[in-house]
Amino acid sequence: MRAQQQGVVLITVLVIVALITIIATNGLAKLNIAARRTANLMDASSARYFVVGAEQLGIAALEMSFPKGKGKGKGETTVHLGQPWARKGVVYPIEGGRLTGELEDLSACFNVNALLANKVLSRSPEDEGSPVRTGGIQLNQLTHTKLPGQRLLEILFEHILPADSSLTPQALAARIRDWIDPDSEPFGQDGAEDYVYMAMQPPYRTANAPMASITELRLIQGMTDKIYRAIAPYLCALPDKEMITINLNTIDENRPEFLLMLYSGLTEARAEEILRNRPKNGFDSDKFLQQLGNGVKVRPEAKDMPAFTSDRFLLKARAEVRRGRAYLESMIIRGKRGRFEVVLRRFAPEYETIERNLR
Repeated sequence: MRAQQQGVVLITVLVIVALITIIATNGLAKLNIAARRTANLMDASSARYFVVGAEQLGIAALEMSFPKGKGKGKGETTVHLGQPWARKGVVYPIEGGRLTGELEDLSACFNVNALLANKVLSRSPEDEGSPVRTGGIQLNQLTHTKLPGQRLLEILFEHILPADSSLTPQALAARIRDWIDPDSEPFGQDGAEDYVYMAMQPPYRTANAPMASITELRLIQGMTDKIYRAIAPYLCALPDKEMITINLNTIDENRPEFLLMLYSGLTEARAEEILRNRPKNGFDSDKFLQQLGNGVKVRPEAKDMPAFTSDRFLLKARAEVRRGRAYLESMIIRGKRGRFEVVLRRFAPEYETIERNLR
């Protein structure tokens, strides 16, 4: 009897020890997870601080590129790819990792939000006898009037849309216009307003406001991944609806379509040659006109668009601190006194950036 009692006690003790071991192991595992989570949060926080600090590095690079004052190299207004700000793949070692960043000229793309900011290109019969307005958006006047920016966008799309595109240049430009204009009237037969999008699954409405990101193009009726990837590198969505100039010194040399959009009488081969042989220190207006040759003229719709300078830049930065990661895109502008400052900051990268980093 005593032996049986001892056996029961032994089993009870073993069960208790096993339970204590399980509880202790579970508690230790949770403690390790909590410690790892805390470390990850600290790394992520450090990465975030480092990536914000990259803004000051970007501003320093811009100030180095455009020193104030008088003398050689000072007071320069021409913006080109031979300046310090344009260096790519810059890497800075930081505690526990590295900081990378680069600057882009935001005048090297077509700002879709400026589509409505131009004076009218042509006038519908209803507008005959009325003065042409050059600023603001007059709903009763512009609903059926093609604007200069819209026509230029059509020309650009004629050169960059895939050959098998289901959208014509005119239809795509009209639908982008309808997406950002404040009215609910479609532009011509190719336009698309709320009634089209509300019939989709799932239904949604047009923004009727400037695009916050160029990725909104994916919501345009008829947009496919192939079309989006073909046009997105040429477009941007800037917060200022007046930002319409294109810096011919900083556009990618593999995008001669910008020159074809701006100038009539220019062949694609000649446009490619001009960009390929661009001077190290960029063009000024006179030198560029010499390159164009006879018979090439700026299109009336693009009269004020060609430029050789810029006052807005995009900083793309990435910080890696052990397990922490942070991405930042900041818009930096140059004010009237030549001072650079950050006016827009976004921590989440564009979808394409995430996709590229996962490959």
